[in-house]
Amino acid sequence: MQSKLNQLLTVVAVTGMALLTSCSSGSKPDQFLGEWQSVDSPTRPHMTIQERGENLTLLEGKKEYPLTYDKDNHKLTVNTGLGAMDIIYLGEKDHLLISGAGEYSKVAK
Repeated sequence: MQSKLNQLLTVVAVTGMALLTSCSSGSKPDQFLGEWQSVDSPTRPHMTIQERGENLTLLEGKKEYPLTYDKDNHKLTVNTGLGAMDIIYLGEKDHLLISGAGEYSKVAK
């Protein structure tokens, strides 16, 4: 009887860990990470979205802005001081759509 209880507890623990791992990895906006360039204005400075510990930041030139991830709407929001802008990932193109700034494509390395 004790052996069956131990097996059941092990299965419950492993299942719980698997669920926690899958939920946490699904909530990370990895598709946004990387270096991006403007499709409409290629001479515009590139921007980089990166992780800084538990936070995401947007680097453009020498300026760095904190990002907020809205997991319900699958978008990032940045406030550059001129107002909030939404960043949406366009999976079919592998582009970002930035409100007020247009589309960005990933820079190939």
